[in-house]
Amino acid sequence: MEFIPNVHQIEDSFVNAYLIVTDRDLVLIDTGFSTNAKHIHAKIEELGFTTSDLKLILITHTDKDHVGGLSNLIRASNAKLYASRFEGEAIQKGEPSRPLIGKGLMKLIYRFTTPLSKFPPVTIDEFLSDGQVLEIAGGLRVIPTPGHTPEHIAFFLEEHEVLFAGDALRAPAGELHISSGANTWDEAKAIKSAKVLANLKPKIVCCGHGRVVFDAADKMPTK
Repeated sequence: MEFIPNVHQIEDSFVNAYLIVTDRDLVLIDTGFSTNAKHIHAKIEELGFTTSDLKLILITHTDKDHVGGLSNLIRASNAKLYASRFEGEAIQKGEPSRPLIGKGLMKLIYRFTTPLSKFPPVTIDEFLSDGQVLEIAGGLRVIPTPGHTPEHIAFFLEEHEVLFAGDALRAPAGELHISSGANTWDEAKAIKSAKVLANLKPKIVCCGHGRVVFDAADKMPTK
């Protein structure tokens, strides 16, 4: 779905990736599971490009549903890979940046499913810093948003006021919610990060899960 000119949501099962078409090349934010790679390849071809036109992949955080397609896409495109340092170091190990602990039954489930959260390790080309502005589509700013994971980041497309929130926020049924629950590393930090995002007053919010949210400035959750 192209929700503003040259910016596309790529949906598969319950997770989203986002593709930005620039004057020079293609930029992807997150990759989804390994099975999502075929949908990303298909979208790129649908737009009249080839996967070799994918020059940069940006990662919000190191959960398998956001990085599972990395190795496939890197091999096919030779794209550069950027992430925050802590999350990026986990990507280079092929494992999540924090353990899933949970309580009660979830604790038992996580114990047995943790080995399934690993993925093929990939080398990071650049570690992103807080507030860094990438020269993409008029300026894509790196926003630190710890909470869901230790060094989760979001991206803000300043010219269009579009926020790529990763899992700092989620949008089931088009309503924005702060990351919470057993897969959230630190809920207090997640709330603080949500307040930082709310202060951006984005017009559009794109989450890792759920719909693209329009007229979002007054819909941003802070608690």
